[in-house]
Amino acid sequence: MKTNIKLLALFLSLGIFFQSCSSDDDGGGTIDAPVITDFEYGEGDAHSTEPVAYKGSDLHIEAEIYAEGVISSITLEIHSHDLVPADDEVDWDFEQVYDGSKYQVINAEFHEHIDIPSNVPSGEYHVELIVTDELGNTTVAEGHLEILDPII
Repeated sequence: MKTNIKLLALFLSLGIFFQSCSSDDDGGGTIDAPVITDFEYGEGDAHSTEPVAYKGSDLHIEAEIYAEGVISSITLEIHSHDLVPADDEVDWDFEQVYDGSKYQVINAEFHEHIDIPSNVPSGEYHVELIVTDELGNTTVAEGHLEILDPII
């Protein structure tokens, strides 16, 4: 009888040991990169979604960001490729990293207004919104913006 109890205890102990050492407990599941939706930008005063802005005005930028992991940073880049400034104009490249607590969440609504200098060349600019989560997963949304002379 004692032998049966000892064998039963041994099998139960081994069963519990092997169950607790299962390889599916490592939490090694993959987390998908963030997803950017409803990316819109345009004239700031009217919260326009037309990809047009005016010199000396502001640019409205908005996007919904869905992430499985916490967002680490959001980078906004605006630059031109082939625009040559006139004598009274300057090259304009904009880059800003948003990494404050407002955006370090799982899902975020990105909404910012960017001032456009009045002395930049008119023309087409490239807009990139880059979202990186804490695991290093990165997603990019991009588009083109037309900066025009102000209507007087």
